[in-house]
Amino acid sequence: MNSQGTGNWHQSQSTNTNSANSRWNSNQSNNSNTTQDRKDASEMVPAHAALVKTLDAKKCRAGEQIRAKLGENVQLKNGPDLPKGTVLIGKITRDHAQSDHVKMALRFTSARLKDGTTVPIKAMVVAIGAPSEGLNAYGSARTPARDLWNRNTYQVDQIGAVSGADLHSRIAARNSAVISSDKKSDVKIIAGSRIDMAIAKQPQWHQSNQNNSSPTM
Repeated sequence: MNSQGTGNWHQSQSTNTNSANSRWNSNQSNNSNTTQDRKDASEMVPAHAALVKTLDAKKCRAGEQIRAKLGENVQLKNGPDLPKGTVLIGKITRDHAQSDHVKMALRFTSARLKDGTTVPIKAMVVAIGAPSEGLNAYGSARTPARDLWNRNTYQVDQIGAVSGADLHSRIAARNSAVISSDKKSDVKIIAGSRIDMAIAKQPQWHQSNQNNSSPTM
């Protein structure tokens, strides 16, 4: 049974760019965004990826590796070209927001090219979709990633990203995304699911500073 939801996206300026069953709004630039937030956003580029292995909140543990495969070439503004098929690597992390909710926190931290080269990255997940919603078997997507993110996007809340659970992400957060639910305990993101992101090469000094001081969610 497919556990993905149809999804309602919240971004600050309301934009209905998805299917008839999807609403996409966005929380855009405002005075609360820091200089670092704006710098991070200006360096990010949109990307489509497909989740390699199913994630299950009942079974996943903090520190467990997660992987997603790029379905298109991505040219980082501040780094190398990431060819189609590049593997984005991250881990399951802890999140202390909404402690009464079941949740999975995802943090993508590197891109591994086919030659084994690893590039440190910062990633913000902007949408999650079922494999049938725009991905072929390899991970290529019908909807252009640029239609799901722009450099004025600092926060995304996708209601019903997966069945019974919502996606929350912020550019200032250490985590790339938090999936939370107050309705069910068995939250899953199935293998092959579309993961739409904004990504940038992460300077080593910024990566270290972020791990020590940025908010979790």
